[in-house]
Amino acid sequence: MVTLFDLEPVQARASKGMYDSSPITELLSYQLIPVIAYLGKTNIPLNHERGLNDSNKVFFIGEYEITERLLQACGWPGYDTNEFLEEIVLYVESECSYIKRDSTKKLTRTNRHTALEYMDILLNGATWLQYLQEGKSLAEVHAALVADIPDSGVHTLKFHSIPRYILNGLHDKRWYEQVSKEVLEFFPGFEPRVLFDILAATSIRASIESNTKKFLSALKQFYAEETYQVKIKQRDQVVVIESTFRGFLDATVIILNKVKNGASLAESVDETSLQKNEARKIKNFARAMHGVKTAIPVDIWITRMFCCDSKRLFRERWVSSAPTPKLYDAIYWYMCEVARLSDVEPRQLSAMGWVGIRSETSTSLASQFGPLLKKRLNNGFFASQYHPPVLNGKYFSISSFK
Repeated sequence: MVTLFDLEPVQARASKGMYDSSPITELLSYQLIPVIAYLGKTNIPLNHERGLNDSNKVFFIGEYEITERLLQACGWPGYDTNEFLEEIVLYVESECSYIKRDSTKKLTRTNRHTALEYMDILLNGATWLQYLQEGKSLAEVHAALVADIPDSGVHTLKFHSIPRYILNGLHDKRWYEQVSKEVLEFFPGFEPRVLFDILAATSIRASIESNTKKFLSALKQFYAEETYQVKIKQRDQVVVIESTFRGFLDATVIILNKVKNGASLAESVDETSLQKNEARKIKNFARAMHGVKTAIPVDIWITRMFCCDSKRLFRERWVSSAPTPKLYDAIYWYMCEVARLSDVEPRQLSAMGWVGIRSETSTSLASQFGPLLKKRLNNGFFASQYHPPVLNGKYFSISSFK
């Protein structure tokens, strides 16, 4: 069986008699499906009729015609629509029940796409992709996509569920832009570098609620000008360091101290130089907040999106591991290519997928970051001798959250 990263163009494989999988499985279920689904959902119908009808007869005809047009778009030679009709219907029916009609609302029985609606989205997306790629078949676009994809190491990326995460996170496409704007509005007069870097540093292994709490705690300690003797683990040894911060994960303490000493997590570096650096996800988080459009923070949620989550023992419990350098490289490259084909910023594509999978598997509401942060601001005082008041003239305190 051919692997996901070793696919020949479908016509070449067909000429060799290699019919181990169909064009629908190869092209729509794998690498191209996120592009097709995004384009089909976010663009008006292009050159085809949307056959949405309650009639069973029209429903069947719609499935047949859509399957036929999808196969034409795939560029599959000598196809038989009847041969693949059942396969694509089964695929679509298994996925459509997870995809929201309105991404701003919860997934309910009435707020999810029907099979015909999702097939129609795929056809519209395939038509748009051909248009944007100047008439190339999906087979040609697919061949170019997989030709240079990096080795992902011991992990094999899986793509079948990515479309639903992206479509379900559509409403938070501009999550990084929105959160950075909210943070700056809540803390006027504060240095943006400090705010964004502390927010990124305190996001390590933190839920949305926990991130807001840790962010406020670290921000207070940043300006408190106090030092502590803190124990951290380095290379399997416990060492005591002098730190401005305490009460955080070891990795967070190390990064926060660097920020305190003037280091910038979002310094002007490209992704190639970040590949060999530690804290790559954290630095890309800060870069995305600073407005770097190509920044993609690959955390455990993004690896789960590709079905590549792995576990390790940490403090007597199993936790998800950070992505390996090879896995990060492969995911980053692929998401940049999907973003290019979809005509969207890489950080926006990342935000959609991240919000989409969190909303499905976690109680944390990623889109509620701003409101949660605002909720934690109260009528106390936050180092008033250092900075101006925030939130309509009120200082904030986190004493009640300790």
